[in-house]
Amino acid sequence: MAKHVGVKLPDDLVELLRQENSLAVLATFSEKGVPNTTPIQCIYPKGNESLLMSIHKEHTGYLNMVWQKKVMLCFLGENNVAYSVLGRAGVVRAPSLVHPL
Repeated sequence: MAKHVGVKLPDDLVELLRQENSLAVLATFSEKGVPNTTPIQCIYPKGNESLLMSIHKEHTGYLNMVWQKKVMLCFLGENNVAYSVLGRAGVVRAPSLVHPL
């Protein structure tokens, strides 16, 4: 079952992401329009409107994210509930100062 997220993250998704074993799939596109998916395990909600995640700066998903700024994240919760989050991405330096992932 798919669950529409809307503009803000629902409380059940925030709780899912606060668990240590949460996993997301990051979807991006290259400058040539080639799709790319990347599993992301280090992700944490920053309130109910933003997500913090860790990805290596040489990874294709990161390069696409910096170039295009548009991303989609997919999460799978309990009872096979799928969450899809579409949004803009930005790079935050020194994530340990923002949140100790």
